[in-house]
Amino acid sequence: MVGASPVASLVSSLTGKAARVETFGASHGCVHSHSVRPGDLCRVHQADLLIYIDPSFDQAAYKAFKSSGPEKIVKISDFEGLYIRNNNWHFWMGLDQDEVFLKKISLILVEKFPDIKDIIYSNLSESLKKIEKLRLTKEEKLSSIDAFIILSDSLEYFLDSKKYKIEKLYDSQKSPRYPFKLEELIKKLDNPCIIGSEENRARFFEKLNIRPVFLETENFESDLFFEKYNEIIDEIYDICVVKNEKNG
Repeated sequence: MVGASPVASLVSSLTGKAARVETFGASHGCVHSHSVRPGDLCRVHQADLLIYIDPSFDQAAYKAFKSSGPEKIVKISDFEGLYIRNNNWHFWMGLDQDEVFLKKISLILVEKFPDIKDIIYSNLSESLKKIEKLRLTKEEKLSSIDAFIILSDSLEYFLDSKKYKIEKLYDSQKSPRYPFKLEELIKKLDNPCIIGSEENRARFFEKLNIRPVFLETENFESDLFFEKYNEIIDEIYDICVVKNEKNG
């Protein structure tokens, strides 16, 4: 059992159908807002392995998992080599981080489930190939974009700050100053691509004639991590490249 659905999706890419990987909360819900239910605790005690990111991130999973023995619990924030910026735990949006995570968790899975180690190692090899393909796809499709404005910290790992000009606007959208700050950043960067999570979607963008790309970054289907990541690249490409070229 895994606390966050994107991480569960990554784990599923290693186990395939050889093991059932469940998300602690609903796969379509936000990991931050899930509350522990009696049924959750039953599933926790039945699970062979419990994987969560950090108590500060998937709190409900942490509270439910700690009732089990420590030999069943994997805390991702303890992984060496997993670079985390300012306690931002949305590491799965960065392909370099995904590679580190898959290599680390595969060793734990093989130790816990030795009967399927050949499957895990074979799927690890395929997953690393998919990551490399996604790197090339992202570089190719987004190469004509010079600058980004990021509205959600969940997308911070998605972009390489060495390749793009990046400005962040994580302020509350309820603030009266928010639209003005956004317009100032747009003028500063000269036609940037604006990306945010679904939680950033708001009506005032239309009034300002601004069209950000709103992306689902928290919820991934169980075994379709790489397909979902590719869809995110395509969504940005369609709005910030294709439509901009047509409008230009």
